[in-house]
Amino acid sequence: MTFDISMQGISIGAFEIRFYSLMILSGIGVGIIIAQREAKRYGEDPTHVINIAAIGATMAIVEDRIAVKQATARTMVTTISVAMKSS
Repeated sequence: MTFDISMQGISIGAFEIRFYSLMILSGIGVGIIIAQREAKRYGEDPTHVINIAAIGATMAIVEDRIAVKQATARTMVTTISVAMKSS
């Protein structure tokens, strides 16, 4: 097992964590902490913040996958139509 820190991220064996993903995760974490404190201040249940964050993160990942698949399909259709026009 190797451990490497480069300008792009941290590698542990075959697993690599990019620095931009660490920044996104730290932003989500700070947002959750602030939202929990505000929920306590307003007399709400702070565990709802974690539930909403988990649902939001899951939906964001699903939407990202759908968007990537649609973009790939559009690129393939465009490539095929350009190839057919040039034939």
